[in-house]
Amino acid sequence: AGPCSAPVTIVEFSDFQCPFCKRSAAVLKEVLRAYGDKVRLVYRDYPAPNHIHAGQAAEAAQCAAAQGQFWTYHDLLFEHQQAGSGWDFIQLAQQASIDLNELTRCLDTHRYALEVENDVRDALSLGVTSTPTFFVNGRPLIGARSFEEFKQLIDRVLVEPS
Repeated sequence: AGPCSAPVTIVEFSDFQCPFCKRSAAVLKEVLRAYGDKVRLVYRDYPAPNHIHAGQAAEAAQCAAAQGQFWTYHDLLFEHQQAGSGWDFIQLAQQASIDLNELTRCLDTHRYALEVENDVRDALSLGVTSTPTFFVNGRPLIGARSFEEFKQLIDRVLVEPS
């Protein structure tokens, strides 16, 4: 979300089954509203092994992205997150106006499994061990953080020389 030319890029490593990531999704929306074109948000998948439904949710979100509906589906996954249970991906797709046959094909063939694995590999190479983990112009911010904590770091980044 946000323009590629934004002076601040937040890279988020997240897990759709993580309750702290759900809380962070709301904070990040607030950040995007407050900073507008100054901030770009990049979502990366980091489904934790103990969250048995998170990997499939990450793949479903990538399938939605292929239809131009990543952020809508992202929001629906977090809105319908329930501890210990998965999602009805088809029902969520209907809410997001996603082609159901294409989504089903995409999930059945695990079209984006390798992309999700690559995100996890990238996270591990960066030292990520938990979700959510953020990098604000490369500076790590670990755990569910408040709007004020993001604001403090973003404001500092915005005044630094390029």
